[in-house]
Amino acid sequence: MGKKRALVLKKLGIQKPLSLRRVLDISDPSISLLDLQLFRILFCSSLLYISLAEWGKNLSKYGNFPSWHPIPLFEVMGVERISVNSLEIFYALMAISFFMVVVGWKTRFWLIISCGLFFYVHGHLLGLTKSPDSNYVYHSKNSVVFILLILAMDRRINLLSGISNIFRRPKELLNEKISSHSMFLVVLMLGFVYFGASYVRIKTSGLQWMDGYTLKSYFFDAYIYDGSELALWLSKQHHISQVISILTMLFESTFLLVFLFFRPYFLLGIAGVLFHTSIYFVMKIDFLSYYGFSYLVFLFFFPICLADRWVRVVAFLKKKFLKGAISESI
Repeated sequence: MGKKRALVLKKLGIQKPLSLRRVLDISDPSISLLDLQLFRILFCSSLLYISLAEWGKNLSKYGNFPSWHPIPLFEVMGVERISVNSLEIFYALMAISFFMVVVGWKTRFWLIISCGLFFYVHGHLLGLTKSPDSNYVYHSKNSVVFILLILAMDRRINLLSGISNIFRRPKELLNEKISSHSMFLVVLMLGFVYFGASYVRIKTSGLQWMDGYTLKSYFFDAYIYDGSELALWLSKQHHISQVISILTMLFESTFLLVFLFFRPYFLLGIAGVLFHTSIYFVMKIDFLSYYGFSYLVFLFFFPICLADRWVRVVAFLKKKFLKGAISESI
């Protein structure tokens, strides 16, 4: 009974804080090469899918939007607005680069290309909704650029990166242990994003942001713009809005520290997905696309350990189909 309880607590990250030496070590515990390659394939497959799904909508929006105010980095770099036909060419190249990363041919090269193209294409799209009086832009896609760079800089990303290897040589990839710094950097990026969001709120509004009134106004805005009945109901519930405000600040301001000192992968992954899913259903703000793809990284930590499960699935399928093929030949 004691062992089962200890295992449950470990899954939730309820344990003694790590020593400072272990907190600063983002390569421990090690992962397998299969973890890295599966994450790369899943992440870029998600980007390829949503790029193709939103192709027509994005290009139509770009062609029909008369106003365009470049994002800050575009202003610094002197990037001018291009034609919708030119954007379509870059958009197609971006989709091709994602496909090549998934295939795993010259992976690092295509990761770098896809990172640059994603920044260029979506930088133009962000310029459609940016206010000329503010440098603020909708920030659900910035994580993609950082993750693509993180993967491109991993020196093991080209090793056995062909997609066929995850079917033909999964055990070999699983047994090849490597540093987990790339995976950890993705989670640290999430933590810094949340910490930055909570810091800006405190700096702008102080602790008053958690008084419930601010969130109630956001809920009412969501009802006005998107017709969310749930948001309208919450805009009338002061104490519930106050509790949600406090929980939001606690989640965002402590995410980074909780991860560093306790490493509760499962708990943080579930909390983050529920957090963004709730925002989507209540306020119709979609952080699940693009930004939410970052959460795929939690599939490779304890207790899910997707790479281990993948090896078992491939072994089962090989045994089943090979056995069937042999039986038919006899």
